[in-house]
Amino acid sequence: MLRQLIRFGGIGGFATIIHVVVALAIRSGFGFSPLQANLVGFFSAALFSYIGHARFTFGVDKIHLAQFLRFVFVA
Repeated sequence: MLRQLIRFGGIGGFATIIHVVVALAIRSGFGFSPLQANLVGFFSAALFSYIGHARFTFGVDKIHLAQFLRFVFVA
């Protein structure tokens, strides 16, 4: 259980970094508005977070679209 908690926190930390880096890159590199850049960063981080948690934290073999959409909605 401790390993799973550490993995969960690690994936969350990396997702946060991805969100910030992608949003900043989109904002400065492509001139998107802050809101648009944040939205792209959020979805990038959500995708990484879902796949990372499913595979690495919880050991799920298949990725399901319905579960992903539910994950994004809750996030």
